[in-house]
Amino acid sequence: MPSPYMATSLPDHQVAELHRLMSEEIREVAVFFMDPDGVITVWNRAAEEMKGYPADEAIGSHLRLLYTDEDRARGWAEHNLRKAAQNGFYKEECWRRRKDGTLFWARIALTALRDRFGQLVGFSKVTVDLTDHKMLERCIKEREETRRVLRAANAGTWNWHPEADWVEVSADFTGALGRADGGAMPLAQW
Repeated sequence: MPSPYMATSLPDHQVAELHRLMSEEIREVAVFFMDPDGVITVWNRAAEEMKGYPADEAIGSHLRLLYTDEDRARGWAEHNLRKAAQNGFYKEECWRRRKDGTLFWARIALTALRDRFGQLVGFSKVTVDLTDHKMLERCIKEREETRRVLRAANAGTWNWHPEADWVEVSADFTGALGRADGGAMPLAQW
């Protein structure tokens, strides 16, 4: 077991207060704690906003509350808790379910918390919502696939920018029209 590490010059009561404030004030990251059985004991504001469960519904519930129906059926919450207990932590990126049923892409880090004797006293879980990042990643992948198909088909592309009344065309597009010019030009020139 690694030796405990927390460097501070503050007395314990100030460290506890800073920890409370940090957990409470973090906005972009859901942070919560569970007992050794996976029952939620501490729930921060970001967890409520991200997952949609108010503290009075989350606290006292098992971690599986936050998983999709499919993941609950395969015992994924229990699996993750076991892995964290065995290895000290468990992390993954996957779909998670909000209270309203909507899904979001999450990066999670589940950490086993042990006392100075090595006994498991609970778990912490940190969740970051990466849905926007995942959607952007998907759009980029689809755009690259479209470009690959168009290149393979020797087809061209064009983009119209109505606010500037300009058209951007690829060399393949102008070549298919028998023109050597390409790039961006006013729509009237087409």
